[in-house]
Amino acid sequence: MDPAAVQKKAKANFASEFIPSPIKRGLGIEEVSILEEQGDAYPGITYSVESVRRYPVDASVESFIGYIGEVSPEEISADPDKGYRPGMLVGRRDRESL
Repeated sequence: MDPAAVQKKAKANFASEFIPSPIKRGLGIEEVSILEEQGDAYPGITYSVESVRRYPVDASVESFIGYIGEVSPEEISADPDKGYRPGMLVGRRDRESL
């Protein structure tokens, strides 16, 4: 990602200086290696591991279970009691949305 895109995403997902702002999901080993080896060149940038669900290509599990996606700004403002923050993953359909 270019620096302008990183700044734009960080600003859009900012909740507090004490809460991480997700910028990109699905980093490859090359990107993680750069952050590990050259972390001093990227102050304030870290990475974390998230669980990912993978279903077999030929299975229709998603149609039964549902799927997850990033919470929208509208969902955050619509129900503040849920504690949603920018970048959080939430259930989108069927059982995932319960």
